[in-house]
Amino acid sequence: MRVWRSYCALVVPVAGLFVVFLVLQRIVGRMKKIAEPKAPEELSFEQALEELDGLVRKMESGELGLDDSIAAYRRGAELARYCQTRLSAAEQEIRKLDNDVLKALEPDELRGTES
Repeated sequence: MRVWRSYCALVVPVAGLFVVFLVLQRIVGRMKKIAEPKAPEELSFEQALEELDGLVRKMESGELGLDDSIAAYRRGAELARYCQTRLSAAEQEIRKLDNDVLKALEPDELRGTES
């Protein structure tokens, strides 16, 4: 009986520490997912644009500190380059589909008031 009590006195705290370890491991795993954003190439155009918009809003609001602002600017530049590349590729595809007759659209043509 005495050995059992000693054994339980030792095992129960160790088991408790193991549970705490598992919980902390799960929290750290979630933090890594949050801290490490996806590469722009892994995002759709719309997702990248939405993230870029969110970064701009945060920066404009003044809620970011200096280091966070620099990191946001860096990430925003990556996203902007990616979006520009995707838009250029889409434009090239449209040019191919239109046999290179893509022309500038005049504002009067949109209003239907051609002279």
